Amino acid sequence: MSYWNPAKVHLTVPKQFRVRRDIPRHLVVHNADLADEELASVEGVPTTTVRRAIEDCHRKHLGPALLRQAIEEGRRQGYLRGDEARELRELVLRRPPRHQRAQVVQVMVRKNRSAIECGRIRVEFVARHDLEQMPVTEFKTPRGMARYSTAELTALEMVGYPSHAGGLSNVATVLRELAEEMEAGLLVQTAALSPVSWSQRLGYLLELVQRADLAHALAPFVRDHARSYTPLRRAARTTGAHRNRTWKVIINVDV
Repeated sequence: MSYWNPAKVHLTVPKQFRVRRDIPRHLVVHNADLADEELASVEGVPTTTVRRAIEDCHRKHLGPALLRQAIEEGRRQGYLRGDEARELRELVLRRPPRHQRAQVVQVMVRKNRSAIECGRIRVEFVARHDLEQMPVTEFKTPRGMARYSTAELTALEMVGYPSHAGGLSNVATVLRELAEEMEAGLLVQTAALSPVSWSQRLGYLLELVQRADLAHALAPFVRDHARSYTPLRRAARTTGAHRNRTWKVIINVDV
């Protein structure tokens, strides 16, 4: 499914199974209880499904480029449904390699609350009163279901809360990759759930990172709903700054 060719063969056996002899060097044994829907067969040889294999590689921190390649190839060859491929893309996008992983996790809640620390991880809370209306994606974890915002909502929230995303320059950098997971129709639907100023800024940044397809889809919404200009950066001065007429954005900071 990708250019990665592992040096060893990986086998999964039930959790209760214990190997009582030396494992050959060319084998790696994993213990896990697999559900029936996670099992497949290739030329009579029992295997895990493509989805389960990609999820396992993701848990073992295989590089995102190879994972994305496997997802696209699995979709092309018919081993993954469209919804499965989308969920896997979102999973890969939201978990960078271990050495790049952020030590701050942000959680949306209905009311403000103080940040907490769990070991080396700091959890910050961002209040949003209309939280239950926001589109989310769910995936299974060892401790239950986890919910996180869709790619479209994440993009809007980054421009809405740039200070929580490392600033607008970092937002633009993230958008380059995040845009690959966004769908134009869903972006317009999600835009209606957030302040129009967020769509104004997002449209400008999408053009900046050369995602005209998404920007063009968002433009009619901004044209119909934006009543005034909004600064690209709210805390910066706007005197003498250039004004983008398409998005009604005051370009008061370099990105």
